[in-house]
Amino acid sequence: MTGIVITKTSPLLSDSEKRATIIDSKTNFGVEGLTYGLMGGYYTYAEINAQLDSMKARFPNLITSKMNIGTSIEGRVIYAVKISDNPDATENEARALYTSLTHAREPGGMMTVMYYMFYLLENYNSNPAVKYLVDNREIYFIPCVNPDGYEYNRTTNPNGGGQFRKNRRNNGSSYGVDLNRNFGPMAYWNAAGGGSSTTPSDLDYRGTAPFSEPEAIVVKNFLAGKNFKTALNYHTYSNLLIFPYGCLPYLTPDSTTFLEFAGDMTAMNGYSPGTASQLLYPVRGGFDDYYYDGEPEANGKIFAMTPECGGDADGFWPPQSRIFPIAQENLNPNIYYTWSSR
Repeated sequence: MTGIVITKTSPLLSDSEKRATIIDSKTNFGVEGLTYGLMGGYYTYAEINAQLDSMKARFPNLITSKMNIGTSIEGRVIYAVKISDNPDATENEARALYTSLTHAREPGGMMTVMYYMFYLLENYNSNPAVKYLVDNREIYFIPCVNPDGYEYNRTTNPNGGGQFRKNRRNNGSSYGVDLNRNFGPMAYWNAAGGGSSTTPSDLDYRGTAPFSEPEAIVVKNFLAGKNFKTALNYHTYSNLLIFPYGCLPYLTPDSTTFLEFAGDMTAMNGYSPGTASQLLYPVRGGFDDYYYDGEPEANGKIFAMTPECGGDADGFWPPQSRIFPIAQENLNPNIYYTWSSR
């Protein structure tokens, strides 16, 4: 989201309130692995990677070791993992993908994605529905698409609340390209009607060309050949579920399917479904359009959508008291969309 800047990083929870929240999460959702991070309750880049290592140590038969899928413009590793019953094997199973922190100031999406990962891992042995899902899907996660921007926010605002959005491309007089405006094909990246900026200092600056940024190329290369069926690209905020097209003033040929998926999912959490133009503003060069039909020869057709999680009062950095509720209100939609990757 571009949006008005609303920052909510205080008040901080007490240690007893944090413990009570995790106990409640364990009791009602079977999740105790998600904790509170050092950056206003949110995980830092280092903590995200440490949690991926911890997941592998605790559940070695359900998740891969973190996979280096490429590096950012400043040389930080972008990691992915896969959850499945045979995680280190490639099986003939439908695949789903969940990503977050494309925009560096939106960690609520990352915590929501991490919560879903813990839900799958920690409930596998006790919940038959979870076991069936993990046994019959390959579920991939990229928790931090934009490590440089996220780390920059940590250096400027170590307790959370940093408002830098883009990657850390040096544009000369400014920094950053909006990675969610940097995807091709050219017809989408440069679509008529706006939806990105050609001014480097703007929040939605699209870069000099489609896939000018290494982080976008990493995602492009990661998608190729995997035949993902569904994908959710998590952002904040506004309690929305956005589907393609973002860059064109009409619906996709699969609009009936998108409307069915989005309608079912938003019935679970009260979010509003629609295209970017219907709900916010046009978006050209976005993830979802590229996933859907930007390169069908390499990727097939991916039913990709963007949850904008958290309400207007939450902003980009919701208070600690909202981290778990936002993750939990998206749990059933996440489960549904993994099921839908048939």
